[in-house]
Amino acid sequence: MNWKTLFNPFENYSEKALLIYGIIFLCINIYFQQLYGIKMQSIFNEKETLKVYTFQSIIFNTLICNLVGIITLLILGKFINKNTRVIDVVNTILISQIPYILVIPLTQLSFIHNASNNVIKTVGKIPKQIPPLGDLIIITFFGTFLLSIIIYSYILLFKGFKTACNMKKRLHVILFIISVILFTLIYSTSYYEN
Repeated sequence: MNWKTLFNPFENYSEKALLIYGIIFLCINIYFQQLYGIKMQSIFNEKETLKVYTFQSIIFNTLICNLVGIITLLILGKFINKNTRVIDVVNTILISQIPYILVIPLTQLSFIHNASNNVIKTVGKIPKQIPPLGDLIIITFFGTFLLSIIIYSYILLFKGFKTACNMKKRLHVILFIISVILFTLIYSTSYYEN
């Protein structure tokens, strides 16, 4: 595997293989949501919740969330290139989530939760106190790692969509960015508790 494959698997793997991997990781995402008590708010955003959700509601919510992204990008893809295929857009949405899904168990590690809670408690105090250095180091390293994973996920989303609809013009890139913001906001703001 080289860098090109890592940052654009859509050109090197068959659509069938990408779909199979995408569905496997979609199932893993659903399992992690059930296991850790989190719920998907958009394709790269999950929220911890105190409410216990049924497995069926987690599946439904995850599928709807993915569907919003798929429909939004499919409409844009058809606008850019009428030959854009549904399978390519589905693969783009599913594959771009894989790095983010793999990070979910890391966010649940107790030492990360403890460090985060310690920093929040310290920052909220009056007079202001300096959080423990060890906790700041943990939060800084984990935050940097998480940010790099999210950026990588967005790179996969961009590269997959670019490949799916043969996007070449700057206007198309701007429309893609606006569409991603829109489908993230549409689902996050219309997020419901079912």
